[in-house]
Amino acid sequence: MFLNHNRDVVNLADGFDVEPVRRAMETLRRDLGFVCRPADRAGGEIRLVRMDGLAPECYTVQEQGGALEIGAGDARGFLYGIYAVSRELLGVLDFWFWNDQQ
Repeated sequence: MFLNHNRDVVNLADGFDVEPVRRAMETLRRDLGFVCRPADRAGGEIRLVRMDGLAPECYTVQEQGGALEIGAGDARGFLYGIYAVSRELLGVLDFWFWNDQQ
């Protein structure tokens, strides 16, 4: 899997196209733009996938078919998963704007 500027964040989770999740997706797009350099080749897609068996507020992050999938069973799970990708994979600290992170 290859993430870069040429990527997309897609919400495939029926019923979770809500404002908080949309804002988190925009934040992830912004963080990818800050961290990743432009590239000639296409980047892997990031997909939000509904997983009904997960407990509330839980999420999974896995590579699936060349895409990064964030799975959750509720909106908070998607929020936590999206921000975990920014924090753990991209190195963007929570509240970076208050911590003088560049």
